[in-house]
Amino acid sequence: MDTKDFDIKDLKFNEIIENYKIKNKTEEKTTEQKETFKPFEKEEESKGSENKKNSLPKLLVLLGLSIGLMTLIIGPKLLKKETPVVEPEPSPIVAAEPSPSPDPTFYPHLYTIQVLNGTKQGGVATETKELLEKNGYKDIEIDNAKGRDYELTEIHTDDDPDLIEHISNIIREDYKIASEPTRDSLSEDFDATIILGIKN
Repeated sequence: MDTKDFDIKDLKFNEIIENYKIKNKTEEKTTEQKETFKPFEKEEESKGSENKKNSLPKLLVLLGLSIGLMTLIIGPKLLKKETPVVEPEPSPIVAAEPSPSPDPTFYPHLYTIQVLNGTKQGGVATETKELLEKNGYKDIEIDNAKGRDYELTEIHTDDDPDLIEHISNIIREDYKIASEPTRDSLSEDFDATIILGIKN
């Protein structure tokens, strides 16, 4: 093609401009579409991150609950297996000494007793009276003996061995008792007369 013969009219400017306009429009549409989808994408991304953030505590709670249930179910079984059962050792049985039970056929409250102090020590007749009262005797009189030099304690009765034995068991810890009871000092007003000797 010869440049001299070239005519500017031969160029199809209108077609080029139209093509350019169409191309620009399509590019604008695609960019608009991209821009319109970006907020949705950002929202979806933010929703996804929020869902991830919200699901983490839920997972932790579920994990904690499952661990708690496991310990409730399995824990007692493990404790039963691991904890040895210690049986208490039997305590030694100490046999209590039988206390002397009163003779059901002996009634001390029916007897009248006289207690005489046969020593120079004061107050022993009163002490013995109180001791006899604690053991069931009711009618007791106290006084001083004629002689105040008794070493052994004497029990005078009208041949009543049960009464002698009962009184002897009460006062034996404090006094030495004469082996042969007599009725020398026995008054008719009393069932027994006790003449106290020197106290142990």
